[in-house]
Amino acid sequence: MVKMRRATILLRNNEMVLEDPEFIQKFYSSGIGSLERNILKLAPFEVLYLVYTNKACVLDNNGRIIPFDELVRRFQKKDSDVWIKFMVYYDLRRRGLIVMKGYTSGLELRVAESKAEKDRPKIMVFGLVEGRKVKFSDIRLMVDRSTSLGKNIVLAIVDKEGNITYYTISFSRSHIRRSK
Repeated sequence: MVKMRRATILLRNNEMVLEDPEFIQKFYSSGIGSLERNILKLAPFEVLYLVYTNKACVLDNNGRIIPFDELVRRFQKKDSDVWIKFMVYYDLRRRGLIVMKGYTSGLELRVAESKAEKDRPKIMVFGLVEGRKVKFSDIRLMVDRSTSLGKNIVLAIVDKEGNITYYTISFSRSHIRRSK
């Protein structure tokens, strides 16, 4: 059996980066990471995905491999929703979709159904946790931001067992009136 080489992600200045040109091209072309000066910068949920799927390992400053569960704990210190982001990201990728970081740091992802639309994804997925209160104004903001960008809106509801249910939001603009 041929063993595939894994990418090595480095922890640099509190950022997760990838410097290997072969993996940069491979991952970036599939919508993973953001390219900056020949370095691929990765969001925490992208790192978790790559480690979980055995496509990469993460080295700390001493060259030690950081185990998956330790990565989760480290990331959760800075972002309590990182596990939810990872679950939605992983589920969408598993379904064959191209998934990219959203425009904000919230539970937001951009989704393309093919590599051809990677540069202009048509779907915005917003993750919500079952049982967690959400203000209507926050949903309105999601809808406004998505529609102003010409994106379709999908809500990903994550329940207590980690199951994800997707709801597509559609409406007719002519029936919505904004109060002043």
